[in-house]
Amino acid sequence: MSVSTIHKTARPTSAERLLRPQTRIDLILETDYLTGQADVRNSIILDLTPQRLVIAQTSPPLLKSMVGREVEATIVHHDPVTYEATRWGWTAVIEGLNNQYRLNPEDREAPLIQAATLRRPDRPELRRSNIRQAYRLETGRREGITVAVRPEAAPVWLLNFSAGGLMLGSPAPPAYSLGQELAFELVFPAEALLPLQHIAGEATIVRLEFDRGGKNARLGLQIHALPLDSARALPKIINYYMLEEQRRRNREEG
Repeated sequence: MSVSTIHKTARPTSAERLLRPQTRIDLILETDYLTGQADVRNSIILDLTPQRLVIAQTSPPLLKSMVGREVEATIVHHDPVTYEATRWGWTAVIEGLNNQYRLNPEDREAPLIQAATLRRPDRPELRRSNIRQAYRLETGRREGITVAVRPEAAPVWLLNFSAGGLMLGSPAPPAYSLGQELAFELVFPAEALLPLQHIAGEATIVRLEFDRGGKNARLGLQIHALPLDSARALPKIINYYMLEEQRRRNREEG
């Protein structure tokens, strides 16, 4: 699978416009961090409620162990005039599996369908998306991971990162520009059992957008140079935090 091109941000589109029964939906899950191959599960929307989507079971199927897990849900929309294809998405949560779902519960003769439920978008608008080869690790719940860039034209903070790039926050208007090359360093807490505590490399700004209030900018950086030890360590660091998140969920559920 080849890496999709990361496009300049388009204006967000309405979720209600795209979330309709029988619409194709792709779920993007992480797989092998060492090879970087993405796991994309195709499905269709069966039904919608105010809080969630019901989708057909994917192939290969979603598993019980995946319930509660965050995935990137995406939909490709074709412009009716230009027929340009744009992928829109949001961070969804797999809320449950149902092996005996009926499209019409009142019709007892209707066939049973294997289905899954996803949380609907928290916002009324979807963001532009792309199929990534590397899983994106959100950092909002994790303290102690810091980032620095050079040259630093304005303060930055870490929003998420993957084996292929980083998303940084910075005050608006942005002091950085598309195509600008930066040196970066990720620093992880000393108490974390990681192969490296520092990941340093070089990246290019390939995405620039603003939050809904327009007060902050979001900078998407694509990594293009890493020392060999950092390139080997970064997927293992992502795996470490994924396992820590799963352990936290297991403790909360237990």
